Amino acid sequence: MEPLTEDELRALDDHLFAREADGASSLEMLDGLLCAVAVSPEPVAEDEWLPVALGADPDPDDAAEVAAIALMRRLAAEIATRITRLDIDDPDALDDADLPLVAMPDDDEEIALDATEPAIGAAWAIGFAVGRD
Repeated sequence: MEPLTEDELRALDDHLFAREADGASSLEMLDGLLCAVAVSPEPVAEDEWLPVALGADPDPDDAAEVAAIALMRRLAAEIATRITRLDIDDPDALDDADLPLVAMPDDDEEIALDATEPAIGAAWAIGFAVGRD
């Protein structure tokens, strides 16, 4: 299975952002959630994690939602593959495709080091923590 393209990730991010009022995850949180699902000692059914990711039950009559769910399934498969191919004995072998989807500041943007900004990776960690529950 091919990894999601930048356009597909952007479309998924846009869909999740549109459902923010429902309590949907951000793309970064979704990555953390799906990582937790992938490493869970017990299988986690899609009908358990999908409402958490969307903030509500999925709407099967909404074509945009159905498309976003298909992207989420692909992302879940991509994450499972990412985890199984990691070689913890050779961290230099990691490339960008092996890393979680964590929002990073642009190259020309300063990183805020005060308590007013969320820490880099905080949303991913929250998603992972939610997925572990």
